Amino acid sequence: MQPLYESIFMVVSTGKDIHPFFPWMKKKVKIWGTCICIEYKKEKYLLTCQHVVIFHDVIIVNTPWGKFQSEVLLEDEICDLALLKLPAEIAKKAVPIKIGIAVSGDTVYALGFPLNFRGISITRGIISRMTKFRYLTNYKGLVFQMDSAIEHGSSGGALLNISNELVGITFAGIDSAESFFFSIPFFLINNFISHLKTGIKYYRLQCEWQTMNLEMEKYYGPGRVLLLENEKPFSEIEGIPIKNGNQIDYADFLKFYGYGDVKTSEQISFHYLVSIIGKASVNCGGYKCKTEEIYRERYEPKYIQYGGYIFIPLVPYIKEKIGTKNNGFYISDIFETKNNMSNFSFRGSFVSQINGEPANFDNFYKLAKKKVNIFSFHNTKRKMFVNHQQAEIDTKFVNKRLIS
Repeated sequence: MQPLYESIFMVVSTGKDIHPFFPWMKKKVKIWGTCICIEYKKEKYLLTCQHVVIFHDVIIVNTPWGKFQSEVLLEDEICDLALLKLPAEIAKKAVPIKIGIAVSGDTVYALGFPLNFRGISITRGIISRMTKFRYLTNYKGLVFQMDSAIEHGSSGGALLNISNELVGITFAGIDSAESFFFSIPFFLINNFISHLKTGIKYYRLQCEWQTMNLEMEKYYGPGRVLLLENEKPFSEIEGIPIKNGNQIDYADFLKFYGYGDVKTSEQISFHYLVSIIGKASVNCGGYKCKTEEIYRERYEPKYIQYGGYIFIPLVPYIKEKIGTKNNGFYISDIFETKNNMSNFSFRGSFVSQINGEPANFDNFYKLAKKKVNIFSFHNTKRKMFVNHQQAEIDTKFVNKRLIS
């Protein structure tokens, strides 16, 4: 295995870290990682992890032919991948790595720039298994677990098979366990790149479903999964048989996406197939089941500080993170003032109405102008009473003294 200096480069991004639930806290950050030259439809690009360039005010790529400033062309929080622009003069010299396939037990090599080292690090190992793991962007997805060691700075690095083909993008490890390292699989990479012009989308079943047991089969008839919406059982999806525990064969999954016949006994949950089919409906054993898009766009943090209370608007991104369908506001924090000390228990509550009207970001100040404002909470009879005159005084105090 060669270092592949003409294909794998160090990338450094700098910017401001803005937490979605604490958007007033802004700190400068510098992240280094690894990026890989790939080719799609005869054009060359750089591929890395999205969390490496998530604060991308400035992105610098270091190559054997010099440094250059790049920009993000496509990014996706769900699969933690980002595609960067490659200047024409560098693209002429860079050598793209072909994307291959892999299964558990395959020998692999992890290449990257751990700990800000100048040279490429190469470690050898095997793919231990395919499993679920939470990406550093907080979404849980399919990953390859491997024992090819990686470190900070390896994020966005290449996981290659013995044919020097790209089969994964390295991104994380478990500090408390030896030989537990993870990479984003090749099929997610291919799916991500294929949406370069259209914008990547992921889907899930719009209706609720449940894995069936023996008692349910006696009642509803044979099937592996039950659609709760119309109480219909089914045992295949898009023609692929569903096994016990809502699993489908990994080999069938790969064949469905045109990877040919691959010998492996691994299984994955059928909803991973749904997530990247990219259709408005899927065929569940003869039933057409509607799908809905998973929200995944970049979120520009907004908040309102009023009387020491921090109100975060419940936009789709925040709802996805918190796991709620409520509308209105989320009280993410409360700065202590003389007038709100008795209301600290409202931290983490959902505000649905202000003075009897539905609350949203645009109408907040229009509604909150009474002498005493009443904030009503979702699914509870509790209310929060705030004196408007005192709240305005506290707002100025908090903005001046506490919020950076």
